[in-house]
This record gives sequence, C-alpha cells and structure tokens, in this order.
Amino acid sequence: MTFNEHCATNGIELLKDDVTFIKRRLKTIHGSQHKAILTQYVALWLAGMAEEQSSIKKQGVGRRMANSSLLGL
Repeated sequence: MTFNEHCATNGIELLKDDVTFIKRRLKTIHGSQHKAILTQYVALWLAGMAEEQSSIKKQGVGRRMANSSLLGL
C-alpha cells in the first residue's frame, strides 16, 4: 500500500500541495527515517482531526498539525 493509499484509507484527504511539501521535506532527511516520519505525520493528522468538533474543519486542523511537524526537519 502506498502512502497516499494509506492516508485515504484513514480518511486523510491529501492535497497535491501536501504531497509536494512532504516530498520537499523528506529530501533533507536520510531515507531510513522516512517511514517513522510518515507514520508520525499520519498520527498527528488523525489526532488533529479527533480534536476538532466541526466536521468542516477536521481536515484543515489535521493538515496544519501534520505539516507543522515537518517544518522543524
């Protein structure tokens, strides 16, 4: 299963910009760490969605939490 398929299975609606951002951030990190980082990314997105009450805002909150985690890499 690809990362995109894994996200879709978990209800994560990745945008093209999300995929581009993830790829750019992963270029700066050794390949052996990619799986752990992507696992954390999904967990943070789902945690953000779980915290948000509004169904309209769930994806945005999850996206912000997950993408913010990649900024420090």
